[in-house]
Amino acid sequence: MINAEFAIRNNKSSSIDLTKVLNVAYSKTKAKGSSTACIVTLAYDTLRGVNVGDGSFPVIAGDVMVLGTDGLFDNVHDLELETVVNSAADTWKSDVPGTLAWRWRIAQYALDNAKSKELYTPFTRKCWRAGIERNGGKYDDITVTVAHI
Repeated sequence: MINAEFAIRNNKSSSIDLTKVLNVAYSKTKAKGSSTACIVTLAYDTLRGVNVGDGSFPVIAGDVMVLGTDGLFDNVHDLELETVVNSAADTWKSDVPGTLAWRWRIAQYALDNAKSKELYTPFTRKCWRAGIERNGGKYDDITVTVAHI
């Protein structure tokens, strides 16, 4: 993501073309292997995003945006994510910064689901659609970012 930051900082235009940012970041990347990249901008009332890999960024209740890797979205259904976010709404008034508390709570929830051998997760659904009978989560790296917009 350092390469994406470089592309944004060296942007000469008044607006940011996210596809161009992603292409510049990719062209400067020397690491081999697969990856997930999810870049979003929020300007006034417009949310724009570009995504490569298994990342995603749903907006919940119109003012909370959750960005995450497949480690999150393979283990937590959208409705579950909304429930976790809504149940944590009181943390905005706590001593812990709200987005930090939400990130930890969401990541822990995803990790608990990933360790399960019994739950019906989004990954379970993908397996069944591919003809593989498998229950439980998918143990993977989990990255979560939350923005209160």
